[in-house]
Amino acid sequence: MVIRQFKLLIPFILFTFVFESCILDKSNEEVVLSGKVVDSSSGVAISDVNISVELVSDKIYTKTSSNGNYYIVIAHGGTACLVFSKEGYTSYSIEIVFKEGASKTIDVKMNTLEQDAYFLPEIKLKKVSNKQGAFSFLISTNVTFGVECKEDWVSIQKGDNSVVVVYKDNETEFERTAIIRLIAEYGIVWDITLTQDAGPNFSLT
Repeated sequence: MVIRQFKLLIPFILFTFVFESCILDKSNEEVVLSGKVVDSSSGVAISDVNISVELVSDKIYTKTSSNGNYYIVIAHGGTACLVFSKEGYTSYSIEIVFKEGASKTIDVKMNTLEQDAYFLPEIKLKKVSNKQGAFSFLISTNVTFGVECKEDWVSIQKGDNSVVVVYKDNETEFERTAIIRLIAEYGIVWDITLTQDAGPNFSLT
């Protein structure tokens, strides 16, 4: 009776072994990633885009061809982070999950740095008293910039994303103004109008 039951189990055991063997073999099947990278504005293909595929235990590097295409072979399924980068463009990254033996097409549209540039100072107008003093403001930006002011009663101290303005006493009887000009990349210009109260009135005796 026992021998008969064992004989009945043999086909099941063989089937299980073959089934699991197929799964193990499939886990080693290669994954193919491919696609095209184009300029988001013009739709023109971008060549020589650097592509890095960051896996759990490895990294793969490649570049797009002259027509913007790329083709990557990964040894097995899993997760990966793809990073696309090129000078003059904002880097683009995407995390993907892929099954072993799968083929994925990932087309990418990249923005130029100019398209993604932003420059947002906190103020546009500033009014101060006739006494000497200083104030500062922050700038939310992802571009480099410079600062200038032609008035000799104003001095500027620039930080990475901040500006400190120092001003002298106004000893005249008139209100005065100064233009603080911020000049950033890609032709961005931002003018801040600084107005200082008139100085004290002096009377002759």
